[in-house]
Amino acid sequence: MKYIISLFLSLLIVGNALAQTDKTDSTSTRGFAMRFLFDGFRPSGGLGAKLWISETSAMALSLTGRSDKDAQPGYSNLLQTISLIIDYEKHWPISKDLNLFGLATTSIAFLRSQYISDNSIYSSDRREWMPALGVGWGAEYWVTDRVSFSASQSINYRYRYSIDENRHSSSGYIAVSNLIVSVYF
Repeated sequence: MKYIISLFLSLLIVGNALAQTDKTDSTSTRGFAMRFLFDGFRPSGGLGAKLWISETSAMALSLTGRSDKDAQPGYSNLLQTISLIIDYEKHWPISKDLNLFGLATTSIAFLRSQYISDNSIYSSDRREWMPALGVGWGAEYWVTDRVSFSASQSINYRYRYSIDENRHSSSGYIAVSNLIVSVYF
């Protein structure tokens, strides 16, 4: 339900920005943007901000979250994640309204996983910190001079530290693709 409400509110804000502006030179109003991040494959997402630091470079800060509950006969599993992500984007204009960009990203995530068996034979409650570094790519298209749609994909390397079990591991992975709506002010 929260996902539907956040999707509705972000579409309302985007619709308002679309109604107020005509499409002109999209480079004239780049500066600061509010970002709405969506994962197209599961109910997760986040909010963030983007600041252009030059004509071809931008920094972004995002806070994302996810909560999945899986209840089956005999057990239930709850997974909650919250992440703080910092991105550096280097843009290459393809046309007036379309840019491709390279991405350098760093993040820190906190994960909580609970597994509970109905017969109480086994249950666990794990908490983990996961810092990560990555590189990626994406594209950004300006619908108007105040609204852009973008998509990005990254390949990350993360370190996992389990708080409860005092163990750690590291691994590389392909991060989830993000669909992003940015509203510029």
